[in-house]
Amino acid sequence: MYTAYFGFNSKPFKPKDSAHYYRNGNFDAACADILDGIREKRGFILLTGEAGVGKTLVIRRCLAEGTDIRFIQLLNASFDFYDTLNYLCSSLGLAAEGLDADQQQRLLLETLATQARRGQVVALLMDDAQHLSDEVLLRLHDFVETPALPSQRLQIVLVGLPEIATTLDRPEFAALRHSIRVRCHLEPLSALETGLFIHQQLEAAGSAAGGLFSAAAIDRIGFYCRGVPRAIAILCDAILLLASLQSEREITPTLVDEAAQNCFLGEQAKLLTDTPNSQRGVPPKSPQIPMAGSPDLQFDLAEFDFLFEFDDKTVLAKPAALEGAVAEGTLNPAREPASQPTVVSATTPSLDLSKPTALGAPEESLPQPPTPLATAALDGFRQLLTEWAGKLERNHPQRQEPLRYFLDRYQQMAQGADPQLTHVLQQRIARLAEIQQPIMVGLATTSHFSTEQDSVLCALLFNSTWWLFREIRLRFRGTDLMLANDGRIAPLRLLDGRDAEVVYLNYRCPFADSAQIELWMELDVCDHRGDWHAYNTRCRIQLDFLSDSAAEPSSGRLDAEGNDQFWPDPSPNALTEGAWLRANSPSGGTGAAGATGALVCTLPLELEADPARTRHLREVTARALGRGTPLTLSLIHI
Repeated sequence: MYTAYFGFNSKPFKPKDSAHYYRNGNFDAACADILDGIREKRGFILLTGEAGVGKTLVIRRCLAEGTDIRFIQLLNASFDFYDTLNYLCSSLGLAAEGLDADQQQRLLLETLATQARRGQVVALLMDDAQHLSDEVLLRLHDFVETPALPSQRLQIVLVGLPEIATTLDRPEFAALRHSIRVRCHLEPLSALETGLFIHQQLEAAGSAAGGLFSAAAIDRIGFYCRGVPRAIAILCDAILLLASLQSEREITPTLVDEAAQNCFLGEQAKLLTDTPNSQRGVPPKSPQIPMAGSPDLQFDLAEFDFLFEFDDKTVLAKPAALEGAVAEGTLNPAREPASQPTVVSATTPSLDLSKPTALGAPEESLPQPPTPLATAALDGFRQLLTEWAGKLERNHPQRQEPLRYFLDRYQQMAQGADPQLTHVLQQRIARLAEIQQPIMVGLATTSHFSTEQDSVLCALLFNSTWWLFREIRLRFRGTDLMLANDGRIAPLRLLDGRDAEVVYLNYRCPFADSAQIELWMELDVCDHRGDWHAYNTRCRIQLDFLSDSAAEPSSGRLDAEGNDQFWPDPSPNALTEGAWLRANSPSGGTGAAGATGALVCTLPLELEADPARTRHLREVTARALGRGTPLTLSLIHI
């Protein structure tokens, strides 16, 4: 990433990193007032502010500085009152199983009184308080006011968007409103504080370049982000990434505009473009980039061009290649925006591959020679594999073997030893580049099976973008198969950009005459913004099995219906190189002795979006999102 390019010790802009907390008068006063209010046992405390202004960081600072206070954080604002009591009892280590709400309240009040006699204050921090139900707020107030002695009362800090104050202004909350004796409100940073925030973050990361961001660039950042620290951090992170890709050593207003347009501030960029010669300077006359979905709430890095081709020569040579492709008619310049969520753009433009590549086409019918753009896609894939190989030694030894297996197999396929397979791989990589598929998925298993013991399926997940994924879920379905855990693989957390991981699933074929099985895969990913995207494999995945009596693996073939296939490894050691697959079985290798025989693997699979499941996943998490201005909506996921 850009840390090595600029000589940083770490990434300077991490929106939720409190290790080097920026301090100003507003933040200092809020933290001090909250801690003093808790220590003086004032009951209810209210902290408000728009999304991204630093409420969570203020709370984390209170946690770090209030070591004399017993803090309990409640992050689920959808809890009812009984759930809240259960959570409090659990957090305090109280045996509350089988107790009703009244019994739990008495138990908690006795515990709070005991803690008060020992000089210990207990404080409950409730984030996203604007989502709390009326019943929870009212009953919490009654519970807090129950003890006659204020020193024995639970201290509650309500943290939320400004709309919580509107809720508390209603007549039924008059008693609670009067109980709030400490009110803190966080304001956005001023223009001066924006510059101080940026310089402080750079210094914390070990930057020795004091003039990295010009004064004009900081002024432009302030315009886009309106003093919201989270927005500043996200935009600066994108700016530094873009600068490193373009080999720039100074951040200019033009670079800020480009990053903002390609990042998440499309509407602000439009406003800036429409502003005549203002004191902020005249922005460049660049065309507005169409955003996917709502124009001002989405990240769109379609102009970054670094999914596969990321060397300077390839990037610089691309404009000429595009012109030639348009002239030859192989590229459609009026491409519609991608329907799938864009995490990062593919470098290969819109190839004429609107129809899925049929793997079953006879070899003589395959187009010869391949198009220049398809060749460029495969060259980019080779380069991606080379980059991956350089990172391999940094992995744990247990992860090196499976990662090296996939690396070696895909390098063999790309080198052209089997022209037919190389052509199929070339078409597949070009297709993935065209549809801007953010994650490459490859599968590996063995060509033999046993009805008595488990076999193991290994799935490679390769993040070809620069952005991390917060969570990845995989589920498999298959014919004539018994899949462990109903085909679900334990969720994978935090797959970093340009990184790979492998996961495993045990399965068993209960029928001795199973010569061929078919698999389907479902993939759910949560991107760096917190948005979920659901995908399915575009076609079936077929595996030709050999029974225990068969000695040789089947040879790879092209499927007439366009289905994906498992391709055998032609190397002489293929029959003995599967030990890592059995060793990494989810059952610890004890139940996977049946996974013998030569290893077979698929090409990187083509996925297609599942809009219905995407909507369902987003609806499940929708209540965790706050409401605010268009800018805060674009940041609430981070």
